[in-house]
Amino acid sequence: MSGEEKNAEVTIKEVRLSRKLYPSLSLVEISLYTATWILGVYLACHSLYMASQEQARRLYTVDMVRPWWKFWSSSLMKRDGTDHEWETWKTTSLHVGALVILFPLVSSFSKHFLKDFSLAITASYSVAATMYLIGVLPTLYLFLQIVVIWAAYHTNSAKVVWVVAISYILCLNMFPLKTMKDSLFPNHASQLYQGYLTSVLLAWINARCVSFALDRIWYNVERESVANSLLMLTAFCFYLPLGVMGPLVSSKTFKESFTNPLPPLDKTVFVDILKQSLRYAVWFCVTDVSLYFLYQQALTLHPDIVNSLNLWALCGMGYFMGQFFQLKYVVMYGLSSFLARLDNVSAPPHPKCIGRIHLYSDMWRYFDNGLYLFMQQYIYLPVIGEATSLLARLLGSAVCFSFVYVWHGTMDFVLIWSCLNFLGITCEGLARAVGRNSTYQKWENYYLSHLAIRRFHALLASPLLVMSSLSNFYFFTGLEVGHIFMRRVLLESWPWGLPTILFFLYCCSQTSIEVKNYEIKRQIMAGRDRGE
Repeated sequence: MSGEEKNAEVTIKEVRLSRKLYPSLSLVEISLYTATWILGVYLACHSLYMASQEQARRLYTVDMVRPWWKFWSSSLMKRDGTDHEWETWKTTSLHVGALVILFPLVSSFSKHFLKDFSLAITASYSVAATMYLIGVLPTLYLFLQIVVIWAAYHTNSAKVVWVVAISYILCLNMFPLKTMKDSLFPNHASQLYQGYLTSVLLAWINARCVSFALDRIWYNVERESVANSLLMLTAFCFYLPLGVMGPLVSSKTFKESFTNPLPPLDKTVFVDILKQSLRYAVWFCVTDVSLYFLYQQALTLHPDIVNSLNLWALCGMGYFMGQFFQLKYVVMYGLSSFLARLDNVSAPPHPKCIGRIHLYSDMWRYFDNGLYLFMQQYIYLPVIGEATSLLARLLGSAVCFSFVYVWHGTMDFVLIWSCLNFLGITCEGLARAVGRNSTYQKWENYYLSHLAIRRFHALLASPLLVMSSLSNFYFFTGLEVGHIFMRRVLLESWPWGLPTILFFLYCCSQTSIEVKNYEIKRQIMAGRDRGE
């Protein structure tokens, strides 16, 4: 590429990014919005703290324990141990954490000095660690799904692959797959630990098998021989840093880790290891210590108590359910992705803070970037094809959220969560379509200044942010408590409650826009520095 062509490409990229920028507000105004949003979060979380301490004796999953972080004292504190995913991740980390940390060293050594055997070493190490974690028979049970979808891949039909993959998920709760799984975990303890991990792995492996098959059917990745394809698929499905807790990467990204040049082992690598280890250790501490003070997870098991909370405490519970969910995935995804990147696998970043995201599309894009890219590459873009109409894009979104519903488990609260998310994405898509209309743009520019347009857009985003939050409460808590949030916020909080919530969420939207502006500007400057 010539210098002129490169400069033209840089200019086009900058123009495209610049179009996403909103005009900057005065320092006083944006400071007021940010301070008000932080104040609202603080008041809500403080009300949650007061309610947590007041109701602690009634919460049967809040126990008296000795805090690991109060090493100077032997006194006991109450702790919320309700979140099964977080507790299981910690147990799993103690169980196989050393093997996971050791994996990048073994894999890097094999890629440097035993290149012909590196794939086999990756597969063997990952499968052996999985067997150690959940047992030999459960691992073979997982391998059954791999073989079934691998066989579907050899039909060379993307439709057949999708039908088999979705059917396999739907059949997990039917005979004989359910009977087989139940027989593997006969007691309650094994069901809660190994059984739970097996269920999680089934979902991850299903998506990885689809990625593997479609990348080769659509010629995104060069096909392997029959034996090597099964070995590659096995290594990909059980790949240790990402195997159990994710996030998703495409099979193309995984395969490229064996062919791309390995980064040199220099001082910057060791500095990065130290920085990232410290970073995620801090977030682990913040996440786990929060459970000694805020019992939002335990409250989800007591609908009567949730219904009795004042609106501030209810909002605090809702906010911190989302914040805790994000924090634990910062730790789980962050550490897994970091270890994968050490192994030359370009894994997605951890989730961005939910307190600075105000759009549905951004929440899906930046919370689980791996799942977002998976749905975009293998569902959304193939469905819409060359079409650019709003109807085609909505159809693509509908198919994506249908997959989300099936993949997360066909339960009633997951259905409501998926439908509300689709409705939110649809509203946002309609708003964007209207915003691109030339007649509307003339009207907007005639009646509103640039700053007023920004304020108007933040105002429009606030009700969608309410719906986004309420939809997530169904996912976090289930049907009954989700209904309580919906009724209390939308129906019973008038005349002051909902308008107050919308005001604080307007401040959140303005704060989010400002942060997004800052990130876009950094992206533009970084592109200039690299000469992109």
